[in-house]
Amino acid sequence: MMEAETNIKMRTEVEVLQQPRLPAWEEELWTNKSKIIYGPVASRRLGESLGINLFPKTKICSFNCRYCDVGLTPPSAMQEEFLRGNILPPETIMKEIEKGIRYHLTKGTHIDYVTICGNGEATDYPYFVEVANFVLSLKTSLFPAIPVAILTNSANVHRKEVVDVINKFDVNFFKLDAGDEETFNAIGRPLTGVIGFHEIIEGLRSVQRLNIQTAIVDSPRVSNIPSLKGPFIELLKELQPVAVYIHNIDYPTPDSTIRRLELEEMVELGQFIAERSGIPVKVLHSLIDLRRQPRRGRTHEPSA
Repeated sequence: MMEAETNIKMRTEVEVLQQPRLPAWEEELWTNKSKIIYGPVASRRLGESLGINLFPKTKICSFNCRYCDVGLTPPSAMQEEFLRGNILPPETIMKEIEKGIRYHLTKGTHIDYVTICGNGEATDYPYFVEVANFVLSLKTSLFPAIPVAILTNSANVHRKEVVDVINKFDVNFFKLDAGDEETFNAIGRPLTGVIGFHEIIEGLRSVQRLNIQTAIVDSPRVSNIPSLKGPFIELLKELQPVAVYIHNIDYPTPDSTIRRLELEEMVELGQFIAERSGIPVKVLHSLIDLRRQPRRGRTHEPSA
């Protein structure tokens, strides 16, 4: 499988995951914002990943992460009026998902995973549970041999119905970028009124086969490395995830002050976390520095 071919084993607890091939810019969501099905993209986690994007019209997210590769979050993103004007009905979403998957199956496209991950936070879609169950039903009938994955920022991990359906997925990745509330707020910048740090920690306890994904953010404005070397370790001991996936900022970001760490630095940090928490760590590192690639529609830098 993909991991056997692309992983670089550093020590028993730490692996480096890279894409199965060089990423193709035209496959990425950034150049396919009108599409619900995109890719397959060359994924560091999941090999050839066919993406499902629930927000084809614009980014909708309950966070405004400094490092987000789809740009800044509109302040009104979670307000009812904004949602009403910028989401598609579930019937349209499901029709396009089935159409896109059937197209790739008929074409014989190589797919390692079908992955819900798109232009914002998928679980913020008002009909997420309905659509997720539909994708799982398609898996049963159309592509039983291909696993289904989701990448989420954990914003709705406190909602039982969301966790219940995600627990049916083959693989999940829940974001946790800090071990303390102050760093969490400085990195993720959740919109007013959405979930808080302690609610996320409590919610993660109910996730089965939990995988944690953590961005390594280091800039003059803020760094989460001290938090990851401190209270984050204790949280991992409590949560006991299957693995922690730490990822470099390999993709374009609104905040250009965030540096891209060297691979050696990432491995060293991963080893530190693994040795002290007892949790396996996977280091995600791109084959090329995509931050240097030109990109249309780039957003302005966030304020400090």
